[in-house]
Amino acid sequence: MEKKKEFSKYLENFMRKNGYNLEQISRETGVPIATIGHYKTGRRTPKNDFIDKFVSGFNLSSQEKKEITMAIAIDRTPEVIKDNIFDFKNVKPIKLMEVPLFSSVSAGLGRETIAEPIDFISIPKISGNNIVAILVQGDSMEDTILDGSIVVVNTELMPEIGEVGVFLTKGSDHADGLVKRLKYKNGEYVLESDNKEYKDLRIENSDITAYGKVIQIINNTSRRRKDPLISYIDKLDIYEREMIESMLKGLIEKKKNLNK
Repeated sequence: MEKKKEFSKYLENFMRKNGYNLEQISRETGVPIATIGHYKTGRRTPKNDFIDKFVSGFNLSSQEKKEITMAIAIDRTPEVIKDNIFDFKNVKPIKLMEVPLFSSVSAGLGRETIAEPIDFISIPKISGNNIVAILVQGDSMEDTILDGSIVVVNTELMPEIGEVGVFLTKGSDHADGLVKRLKYKNGEYVLESDNKEYKDLRIENSDITAYGKVIQIINNTSRRRKDPLISYIDKLDIYEREMIESMLKGLIEKKKNLNK
């Protein structure tokens, strides 16, 4: 059964309380009886000019005008929006905290000589004294962590098997550190990439050290994995891009001419 509209309920109650009929409402507002009937049943929602006619015709107060205006505004609002708006009444305010954002894993964990944050961001409050945010570069953890996204790390917690953590290395090709998933395979610990195009990295002795657990991922969804062609173009300088752009335009024009 369809819900009764707010103004319909208001008008019905107003008429009953004051003993008015449709003809009297029509006479005082100058609106046809049939239209008033539609307002009463909820088949139609009044326009703004009706509010002034109704308030003036029955000499209503400013408070009553607000109630009528609100009722009509609610009736005009799509159900999906109304559901969300009214749900907000029961939502408790979220406490936020400010954490430093670092440009890389090594900067965030103080391995670089200069480890100043590049920014500060607000996140829902988390317990712990050593919470940092780190900008992730690269696609090795896609689609879990996208290139250009931010991970929030608690350096007081260590990742367990299957969890994503932040790791630093000694004497390797990974000077900026790693964001990987810790796994145990074939009797040894490895760092696994969620992007299966990357090979596992074995943990040998103390060459790789865990420095924190990823507790939140703030993905930059505008940077989903790119088409390979776009990735190649990104590596070109401005002059090479202009040359490629000219070639593409020529191919498009040629295709148009062939399709004529």
